Amino acid sequence: MANVNIKFNGKDYLLSCDDGQEESLKRLTSQLDAKYRELKEKLGNIGENKLLLITSIQLIDEYFDLKQRLEGHRFDNIAAGLQSWSEQVTYKWMSYWIKQSNRSNVFFSGGLSMNIKANGYILNQPEIDKLYIAASGGDESLSIGACFAQYSMTQKPKKLESIYLGSEETDHWSDRLNETSMSISEFIEIPNTTDDDIAKLLENGEIIARCCGKNMCSGKTSFSPDNGKGRRLDNDKDAMVIMKTSTDGGLTWKNFQTVSP
Repeated sequence: MANVNIKFNGKDYLLSCDDGQEESLKRLTSQLDAKYRELKEKLGNIGENKLLLITSIQLIDEYFDLKQRLEGHRFDNIAAGLQSWSEQVTYKWMSYWIKQSNRSNVFFSGGLSMNIKANGYILNQPEIDKLYIAASGGDESLSIGACFAQYSMTQKPKKLESIYLGSEETDHWSDRLNETSMSISEFIEIPNTTDDDIAKLLENGEIIARCCGKNMCSGKTSFSPDNGKGRRLDNDKDAMVIMKTSTDGGLTWKNFQTVSP
């Protein structure tokens, strides 16, 4: 058992919980305290015990209301509903600032910007002229923004053409492989592979690595024919695949880590 110090209604309490559940207990207590303070502000000083009872009843009521709304619905319907809600909320937020700023070009970053379906929904809205998506919209790109902000204090930053490091060439994979414990004889090179070729290899259970220069995607992009504002990957023959020829020792995909550039 683990002991956790928590704060509720301005008072400190020491509670016990199972090992590994400390953070979960802190989050639950924080939510309970927030609801308690919210009701205290609305109802006034009606006594701690009575207010705690009302808080508990309201939280339980919210839980059962949500359970009743979702019970009997398929998980994919719930996911679709959340997706639709996310798209509408994001668009409403963007639409407000477009009107406030009188600008139609939008740069979208943050975790939600990785939601491809939401991006497509936003891109098709009439008041949005161009939509720019950060290549890496999560917290890991904060360092890039910090560098640009600091640099711009004294000089005008140059356009960042690519966020990908390393060589453009894909011919050096054998040199990198020699740095590991694996032998080059265990792999074969398959040049000029399309997305369909790769899908077939994966369907057959092959262990592969897709090489396409710095950018893991195709080197070519084109504007989509429907509105001219979006970019898509071409299914061309720019990529090269390295396939493992032997799975001696029971190697499967689980033995390999999926990595981004």
